[in-house]
Amino acid sequence: MSAMFAVRTDGNPLQFVNAIRREVMAMDRDQAIYGGQDDG
Repeated sequence: MSAMFAVRTDGNPLQFVNAIRREVMAMDRDQAIYGGQDDG
């Protein structure tokens, strides 16, 4: 099973990648996290 989600930001979205990774890890430490890209 896999899931994707998008985060809309003002400014450079890549500045939030580490914070988002930390939040996902806080919910599920075994969850694999791949990617992190600016589709702007």
